[in-house]
Amino acid sequence: MSRIVVVSVMLLSWAGAAAAQTGGSGVSFLPRAAFHLSAEHLGGVDDERFRWDTNFGGELDLVDYT
Repeated sequence: MSRIVVVSVMLLSWAGAAAAQTGGSGVSFLPRAAFHLSAEHLGGVDDERFRWDTNFGGELDLVDYT
């Protein structure tokens, strides 16, 4: 039982110190993602297959380190 208490106190004190950091070195995984979709109706086209122009894509940051 005492091992559990000691490990819990160590983990809580380590997490508190890490939360207080505002700068310095650190690594975060998948910090940002951005996706976009646009669609435009083309009115003057007779063929139904080509009445819409769509663009979609995205950006994903894998690692951010400072």
